[in-house]
This record gives sequence, C-alpha cells and structure tokens, in this order.
Amino acid sequence: DWSSERLSNGYQLGDVMNIQANVNGENHVALRLFVDNCVATMSPDRDSSPRYAIIDNHGCLVDGRSDSGSAFLSPRVAEDSLRFTVDAFRFTGDPRDLIYITCHLKVTAVDQAPDPVRKACSFGKGNNMWVPVEGSRDICSCCETRKCGPTGGQPGRLNPWDRWSGGRRVGRDVAARRERQKKEVETDVTLGPVLIIDAYMASRRTLGHRSQALEATEEQGSFTNPALIVGLVLMSVSVVLALTLGGLLLAKKRSGSP
Repeated sequence: DWSSERLSNGYQLGDVMNIQANVNGENHVALRLFVDNCVATMSPDRDSSPRYAIIDNHGCLVDGRSDSGSAFLSPRVAEDSLRFTVDAFRFTGDPRDLIYITCHLKVTAVDQAPDPVRKACSFGKGNNMWVPVEGSRDICSCCETRKCGPTGGQPGRLNPWDRWSGGRRVGRDVAARRERQKKEVETDVTLGPVLIIDAYMASRRTLGHRSQALEATEEQGSFTNPALIVGLVLMSVSVVLALTLGGLLLAKKRSGSP
C-alpha cells in the first residue's frame, strides 16, 4: 500500500506488485528520477534467458500494452521518486516460480523538461494512447514505434550535467569528473528474488501427490491381498484336517466300544 517496504517477497499470480524507485537527493541539485528500462529474468543476470521487458524504450511501460494493468502512478509523490505497478506473472512453460526484476535508473536536473529519452509513459487502454507522468504527450509517441533514439529527436541538446564543467574547456581532469558524475546518475538495481505462486498449479501438484499416494496404497494392497488369500486357504485346510482327524478318532472310539 506504499506505506512501507513489503516484508514478504511472495505474490499470488495476478497480484499487483507496487514498486517504488528512489534516489537519495542529499548533497545534490534537485533531481528527477526515471526508470529507463526494467527486465524480468529467472536469474540475477539481466542478460540471461528467458527474459521479459517490463519497461523499455527509455521509460515506456510496455507491460501495460498487454492484458495487464501495469502503469506508472501519476502525479509523483516527489521528483526523486517514481512509482509503478506490475501484475505478478510467470514465464510460460517454465515450472520455476522465482523471478528477478532488474531496472536501469537515471536522473536529470528537475529544471530539464522530459523528452523521448527521459520520460515515464503508461499505456491507457481506455483511450488507446500513451500518457506521460509529466511533459507533453508527444514524448511518448516513440513508445508505439519503438524508436526512442539516444538524442530523443532533439539533436544538439546539451546534457544537464555538462553545466557542471562551468563552461571551461573540457580537459583531462574535467572529463574524468564528468565520467564519475555519469556513473553516479545512472545505475542498475535488481529486485528479487520474487516468489510468484500459481495457486492452480500448486493445487494440481497437491492432487498429483495425493494421486501418487493413492496409487502407492493400491500397489501395497495388491501385494497384501494374495497373502491374505493364502492365509485363509491355509486356515481352511487346517480346519478341514482337524475335522477329519476328529471324525476318525470318534469313529475309532465307537468301533472299539462294547
């Protein structure tokens, strides 16, 4: 419910996962956070297979284009925070129930307007259109064409971090500092493992275990029944022998009596 970090990593298939990304804004200029992309995998390696893109094309929540209700929450609670929802899912045809979600986060200065490579866009099924959390709708048009280039359709625009060089000639020291700054404003964060429970498959497995147990009981019974039959036969033979012996003794006794 966004009030605190979730203690459990388990979800039922179809549950809504509330995900919040934050950046520590202390000792920095005011920052706006974006989730550039997110990919779900079955191992911590984001390049492993199988993999599924949840957010792609520089901030397009493409999972919302499917049957899910995944979307960014708007408006933001803070510029340095971004919330979005994802319907819990599993990989088709794979029995494993653990997934990892790795997201590439980046920040810009708050006074920089969002553009096609710095945006947060959700797909609205009601109007069949992409809608940004902030900025004009045209920055989301590339979500449909999937051609959100590195320049975002605005060639020649300076990166906001270039201003940190103070307009001086970019020498070796300044270039090294800018490289450190770039690493500070972009990073990968992995969420997981997340346990996705499929109640239907779990019930199928439970029924399967019960069926196996029943089959084992029947097999045990098939071994027990012949032994029971043999025992009954031996008992019957014993009774017959006892009766026969008793009859012979009785007949002998009668024949010997005066």
